[in-house]
Amino acid sequence: MSIGFPGQLGALDIINEYGIALSFNQLGRGNKAPVEPVWIAIRRIAETKNSFKSAREEILNLPAGMPFLITLSSSNEKEFAVFERTKNSQVVEHLPKNNRMGANNSATDHAQNNSEFDKAIRQFPATIAGTKSTMRTKKVLALNNLYSVIWHFNANRFYLASGTIPAAKGNYRKYELFNE
Repeated sequence: MSIGFPGQLGALDIINEYGIALSFNQLGRGNKAPVEPVWIAIRRIAETKNSFKSAREEILNLPAGMPFLITLSSSNEKEFAVFERTKNSQVVEHLPKNNRMGANNSATDHAQNNSEFDKAIRQFPATIAGTKSTMRTKKVLALNNLYSVIWHFNANRFYLASGTIPAAKGNYRKYELFNE
């Protein structure tokens, strides 16, 4: 298992030996006292779950007081989703459209919103180059963007831009995830 804090406050990334990857940001909504911190929950999920389905079920049943926005993907099963705790304590699962999805960690419920990223991603081809263009779109790009990650689960790799601000305008470096 690999655990990393990629440089943004509140974010944590974990990937286990089964290709299950989880990331979180604490910006979701919680209106009760949390039973455990969300980073402990996703660590537990990464240590005990070996499939997308079992990790998904665990996320959907996290305690009501825990705020979060969690991404879940499986490089082996080729599945991914984003989960968000809304202000009414529901866990909403966002599924990909046309095999693409963006996770926006702003302090807003996204279940009923069509985010700027959702609008922008449909303007460019479903390729790595198209996704880079989306990330650099004026209404998507945050000027304080410390890092930008594109997960390409079908190819078992991710692309990371960092070292410049805003990161998405810099160079994306390719990293292989697992030997297949």
